Amino acid sequence: TGDLDSYSIGIGGGLLSGGQRWLGCKVASLVLTSGPDAGAQRLAAAFTLQGKDYETTPSVGADTLNSYSPAVGYMHHQGTLTLGTSSGSADATVTDFTMTFTNNLDVGNGTGTYPQWITYTGRTVTCDVTILYADDKFINAFESANSISGPTPCRLKMEYKEGVQGQSPTVGKTLTLDMLTNVVVTGFEVQNPLSGMALANMSFTALLDTANGDNDFSAAESDS
Repeated sequence: TGDLDSYSIGIGGGLLSGGQRWLGCKVASLVLTSGPDAGAQRLAAAFTLQGKDYETTPSVGADTLNSYSPAVGYMHHQGTLTLGTSSGSADATVTDFTMTFTNNLDVGNGTGTYPQWITYTGRTVTCDVTILYADDKFINAFESANSISGPTPCRLKMEYKEGVQGQSPTVGKTLTLDMLTNVVVTGFEVQNPLSGMALANMSFTALLDTANGDNDFSAAESDS
């Protein structure tokens, strides 16, 4: 509901002595990934931005590596996926995880060279995971999506437990990525490698939940 916050983004150094600064930026998408197939053993976040303008003569100080404290973050092997249905919940061992938030933006140039407006019109949230196939609840959830009475909504939660001793986050912390709205399983593909355990590629899509308003997702760190 409503519109998105806008930001200015400054990057120091590069070819321009004063760096670069973009104005009126809004987040177009956010992708959370972890796992070898997703390309990151650590949980990582990648943003794409849509800007309206830029400063022709910015003055952005150059970044230095000493400005940032080291952090290991949450590792993929600490993650557990939980799928909740009306018949109970099941945990899965995840080999890779990708959650994508796409803000649908109406970008209009009007009669100008640069965008005259960037208006938020809605959001699409999807999740793609590969799991060890150890529980039929996951395929049952997919089959329910094809029932005549309509799909059975599920709750999706990914938890990363514990950190690395002496680093941030410290041991004893849990990061929970929780889809607060219902999701449906939109894809389920079983893999049966000859030299390993059975796997399943699963895709989820979040359903519109107007009762929750903007509270369709939460990322919270807590003590384990």
